[in-house]
Amino acid sequence: MRKILLLPAFMAIYFTALAQAHEATIRFDGKDRPGVILNIPYPPDVVENAINEKFGKEGYKGNNSHGWTVYRNVKLKSLGDDALDVYVKIERKSRQEKDVSEVSIIVARGYSNFVESGSDVLKSSGVFVANVEPLAASMNLEMEIRAQDEILKKSQKKLNDLVSDSLDLDRKKKHLEDGLVENSKKQGEQRDDIIKQQAILDQLKARRKN
Repeated sequence: MRKILLLPAFMAIYFTALAQAHEATIRFDGKDRPGVILNIPYPPDVVENAINEKFGKEGYKGNNSHGWTVYRNVKLKSLGDDALDVYVKIERKSRQEKDVSEVSIIVARGYSNFVESGSDVLKSSGVFVANVEPLAASMNLEMEIRAQDEILKKSQKKLNDLVSDSLDLDRKKKHLEDGLVENSKKQGEQRDDIIKQQAILDQLKARRKN
């Protein structure tokens, strides 16, 4: 009974992933090959990291070859019993959709023995890659959090600098105000001295003989 209940849920997941992918003729190494193309709504660098991690968790590391990432001798239950070479290419979908990745997939059973159009292996490979979307979403979120954290740190630093400048200006202002008070006091003393010296001068002049 449990297996019967799980089957609809599994099929729903399967067809949801499959709906994101479609078969297409893909140009590879100067020849047209049957493959799968799907769109994943995250930037290419995020999707690339997610796909690498997904294959990595299964024990496979990709190698770059002429713009493609190749995962060789892949044996996964979801892809069948054969050892497969899975070729993946990730590109920005368009200038207008720079945060959407177009993922191209072709599969071979060894060198140049590419699987035929309509094969279950090709469809399953599309589903396997499409299922990286939740991982890509998580990675993209973490990337956005780190980016926003950097923006916040820069904003906080700018505020700290402004507060520091304000304190410095306050110190300069107090120094100027103290200087103005001292200057005003000295002006008063100087005026008193001028009056005193003028009186002495007047006395001296008064002693002149006519």
